[in-house]
Amino acid sequence: MDLIGWAFIGTLILLIALAATTKHWRWLLLGVGIAGLAACMTSCKHAPVVTKTETVEVVQVRYVRIPEKLTAPVPKAEGPLNQVIDVAKKRGEAIEACNGKLAEIAGIEGTKAPC
Repeated sequence: MDLIGWAFIGTLILLIALAATTKHWRWLLLGVGIAGLAACMTSCKHAPVVTKTETVEVVQVRYVRIPEKLTAPVPKAEGPLNQVIDVAKKRGEAIEACNGKLAEIAGIEGTKAPC
């Protein structure tokens, strides 16, 4: 509070004391009026608070969803020893299928994810 505010408060105290001793209500009303004026003058002098805003870029990583057809397991080729050629052929086909799925996943991996 500045000097003017303290002066008004001091004047208010004197006027209230005068009104109490002389029993004149006009002194009390004058004191209340000065107190209101002091309140207005001291609160109006404050400078507004200005905050500086700045733009901040938030990096958010989003992952592309891989379709279930690419993550489905490939059946394991098994069979008796006398069917070893057929089992080897089926395993080769399974490896080719897995390599195809991995190629598709690699193609999807660099694309932008929908928000």
